[in-house]
Amino acid sequence: MVNCWICGKTADSEEHKFKASDLKKSHGKKMNAFYINGDVIQINSFKDKILKFPKVICINCNNNLTRPHDDAYDKFVNFCFENHEEILKTRNINFEDIYGKNWELEKKNLYRYYAKHAGCKIVTANTEVDVKDLSEFIKGNNQVFDFVLQFELKAGVKALMNAFNLANKYNHLYNSATCKWNTNLSPKFGGWLTNNYTTVNWVFGKNINLNSVKIFKTKNEAVLITDSHFFDIDEEDENEEFSRVKFIDQYVVGFENGYNKSLEQKIGYFESLIRINNTK
Repeated sequence: MVNCWICGKTADSEEHKFKASDLKKSHGKKMNAFYINGDVIQINSFKDKILKFPKVICINCNNNLTRPHDDAYDKFVNFCFENHEEILKTRNINFEDIYGKNWELEKKNLYRYYAKHAGCKIVTANTEVDVKDLSEFIKGNNQVFDFVLQFELKAGVKALMNAFNLANKYNHLYNSATCKWNTNLSPKFGGWLTNNYTTVNWVFGKNINLNSVKIFKTKNEAVLITDSHFFDIDEEDENEEFSRVKFIDQYVVGFENGYNKSLEQKIGYFESLIRINNTK
């Protein structure tokens, strides 16, 4: 049996790769959707195993310990969706506007939500990596040394949603592949989650965050804006069946990757997020 990477007890819970409430809100309990992971896989329920991590955490940590973190995430994504234009204009997120007077605690809880997601991805890919700093943060530590977040808005995704919503209700959820580099003594990992217009990038590595205490006391966070100037439409194939599969790779994944199409470009981007974080 595998032990829960957060508390060390038996891992008996399958955490969702996307939050279950997001899946139900987007598609309903009985889904008629497709999951793209190299292959195109039809899914009929938000409980489908392909939408979950293997059992790497326990029921108590998933359902009880991290419940406030889930709530902080819900408030955050709802606020970003409803206030997208203002965030785009100011390039700023004000956490007091989201959470009120308890914004400092709730901001940490939001970070803890993404720490749980990142930790599940990392231990699923590489169980030898020491994620104790993440687990201690999730359990209540007020600082975190091995974890960085950066908020981003993607203009291409906004345009995609606007186009789709002319005819259908479309909610955009995206879970990136996990990048790994510096694989010898001190590996680093990076990835992102997108909910509609808002992307949260995460980076994990030993002692990459020098500023977490200061950041958690900062009411306003800058938001990166990624335009869609990188995008080139490929019109070489007009076959209808081709377009259903390639459309996702060319448009949806293309808008998500933005300027960072190659692994090297993604690694460079994640390294830049570490530098940005440590100058806040």
